[in-house]
Amino acid sequence: MPWIFLALTVILEVISAFTMKRFGGNETIFVLRFEVQSKVLLYGFLLPLLSLMRLVLFAMVVEKLDLSIAYAVRYGASIALVALVGFFAFSEAFSWIKLGALALTVIGLIGLSLSGVKY
Repeated sequence: MPWIFLALTVILEVISAFTMKRFGGNETIFVLRFEVQSKVLLYGFLLPLLSLMRLVLFAMVVEKLDLSIAYAVRYGASIALVALVGFFAFSEAFSWIKLGALALTVIGLIGLSLSGVKY
């Protein structure tokens, strides 16, 4: 179960990053028939809610998993997934060096996960 909560934490981290990039401008969006500036909705409601959810889930994760493993997996996986989201959703530059660095990150995460620690 802690691995599921850790995966949810990573997904919420990626959603937060995507949301900041996508709705960070001064766009006007409609919420329940009201015009709202996207920054007000983003920074006043959505990101604090996502941050609280990540914090609660991660607190439940570190009760069961080693902090070093949980922290490394959370941020390593988040970095790799955010880079992929940036490439596919926002057409950000992608090079062989970036791909190699992401591959090393994923290999490191797999190595940490298989480090022999029993749960």
